[in-house]
Amino acid sequence: MISDVTTWNPNILYELGLRHASRKGGTILLKNSDTTLPFDLNICPTLTYRLTYTGKATDIGSSEFKLDGDAAESLRPKLVEAIKAELGGESTLSPLHVCFPELHVDLPREPCVFIGHGRSKLWARVQLFLEKELGLTTTNYESESRVGESFVPILEKMLNQATFAVLILTGEDETQGAQKRARQNVIHEAGLFQGVLGFNRAVVLKQDNLEDFSNIAGLQFISFDGENIEKTFWELQKVLKREKLIA
Repeated sequence: MISDVTTWNPNILYELGLRHASRKGGTILLKNSDTTLPFDLNICPTLTYRLTYTGKATDIGSSEFKLDGDAAESLRPKLVEAIKAELGGESTLSPLHVCFPELHVDLPREPCVFIGHGRSKLWARVQLFLEKELGLTTTNYESESRVGESFVPILEKMLNQATFAVLILTGEDETQGAQKRARQNVIHEAGLFQGVLGFNRAVVLKQDNLEDFSNIAGLQFISFDGENIEKTFWELQKVLKREKLIA
């Protein structure tokens, strides 16, 4: 899989999550040299290039940003070598399988819900509902101190703990067209946990009026408006019953 993450396209990030969960190897990331990666992907080796600005647009995804001939020729041999290495099985570019080549996630007996979220504090309401009203154990990045820890062992621990995942997509970033967009790391986690746990056990709670992306359009998600995330609780509880996490 070759993924260009220059524009932070949510479809690409979601597909990367699924790809990283599925098996090791076979992933090459490309990006413009000025693009920063979501922290979930910082471990991934990446090939960079520089786009040439040819007009007045400010959206790096527009046609006025181009890969000129010299930049393309510089990138070509690097990409060829990366593809050869992947096809030859010489490297592994999944954040999971780089550090844990023998990783196998076994679902524990005790139900545990991973909560993936951005900066919005709405996740705390979901946590209270799951823990206080439904009696479930939850895990998330804030569940304990992470000072001094790197991302990969934290992710491994949560993947081994979780038997279910709730991914909360809230509008915190903004596209060049002034449309709200969910945090890129949460979109990647949606693909990752759906790849590991299965689509039925990784539920997306999606705030209204977010930028749409086609990969999630074909999946089931629970929507809510504004900060009224409590509107999702009844449907979420039905899913948890269906998956036998609660009686």
